[in-house]
Amino acid sequence: MKVSILFPNAILKRKGVGILYFSLALMLMLAASTLIASAHAHLKSTSVGIGAVLIKAPDAITLVFDEESSADETTIEVLNEAGEEVHDGDPTPKKDDAKTWMVKLKANLPDGAYTVNYRTVTEDDGGVIEGGFAFKIAAKGTAVAGITSAGNDLGEREVQPEAPGAGLGGNSADNSNAGQSWFTSLLLLASIAIGSGGLLLVLRRKPNRPRP
Repeated sequence: MKVSILFPNAILKRKGVGILYFSLALMLMLAASTLIASAHAHLKSTSVGIGAVLIKAPDAITLVFDEESSADETTIEVLNEAGEEVHDGDPTPKKDDAKTWMVKLKANLPDGAYTVNYRTVTEDDGGVIEGGFAFKIAAKGTAVAGITSAGNDLGEREVQPEAPGAGLGGNSADNSNAGQSWFTSLLLLASIAIGSGGLLLVLRRKPNRPRP
């Protein structure tokens, strides 16, 4: 039995166009999801566990992000309970790896609670992420490893880029971060519209002609 008998050419053509629309919609959604996923540098792991209790003060803290962060605008600070800085110098990226950053600590830190604050800036879109976590040093306490692999519940926050010249994370006048957000939204809307059109083409039935 010929295929054309079961599925007339008009139906086959309509279904083919519908499948093409679906494929295009899927490609647009994948492109949009890629832009969303790669927009900012979030904390991936840390050498000092989140909420850890250390019996010996570390010499340095290493943070690993899931995207490369700006060599000029990335900041990492370590504060004691009084809010005083206990890091020694600026953070530095690992050679040939702008995802891995290290900050040295002052020698012989005393027992107490400490906070690590970080700020990342992705240069491709100006995305700014701020976050932080705490750990303790207790020479006579019980060591607790803490969480070394960060998850989505870390409490990071996206920061709106500052005005040009206002400091870290300032965007140029073209506001590229906002432009990318609009472009991503446009891709998502286009994929929905094209996918809906493809669905209508597939499901649409040819109207019955009145018999003579």
